[in-house]
Amino acid sequence: MKLTAALLGSTILSSIAYGDTLTLRSNIEINGQVQYENDAFTLAAKYKTGKRTYTFGRGEVKSVEINNRDFNPGEPPISVSTFDTKVASTRDASQESPSTSNKTGKKRESGSSSASVFATDKDDLATNDVVWLTDKTKLVGRVLLIQNERVTIQIRAVQKQVEEQKVVSVLVAPD
Repeated sequence: MKLTAALLGSTILSSIAYGDTLTLRSNIEINGQVQYENDAFTLAAKYKTGKRTYTFGRGEVKSVEINNRDFNPGEPPISVSTFDTKVASTRDASQESPSTSNKTGKKRESGSSSASVFATDKDDLATNDVVWLTDKTKLVGRVLLIQNERVTIQIRAVQKQVEEQKVVSVLVAPD
C-alpha cells in the first residue's frame, strides 16, 4: 500500500515538477506550465487568487525559459497581450530602414550584411527557433511541440525530441 502511494505521489510530482517562464515580446514574464502546439502557446499560471490559463500566438512570445518557477506573486495582470491596445506600443526597429547618412549627408560604410544580427552558421534566426540546452549547445530549427516534458524541434527534414530537463530556454522566432 505504501509503495503504491509512493509511486502515485512520484508520478503526480513528475508531471508537475517543471515550471516555465514565458516572456512576451512586450517583456511581460509569466510563470507556469507551458505547452506549445499548432502555433499556439498555452500557459497555465498560478496566482494567489487561483489559476489562469492564457493562450498566445508565436508572434507574441519572445522566449520560454525552462525552470522550476510555476507561481506568480501578486495578482494576475489585467492585460498581457502584446497586441492589446491597452498595452503601451513600442516601435519595431526591425521594420525600419537603417539610417546610413551622417550630418553631412554622405553615406557611411556599415560593412554589415542583411542577415539577422542573431544569425550564425548560415542559420537565419529571424525565422528559426533556438533551443538552448544544458550542455551549452543549441538546436536551430522550428519548435513543433512542447508537451509531456519534451520539446520537439524540426531541424531541416528531421524531427528531434529533447527531454525538457535538458533544455535551458527556447528563443522563439516570430513567424
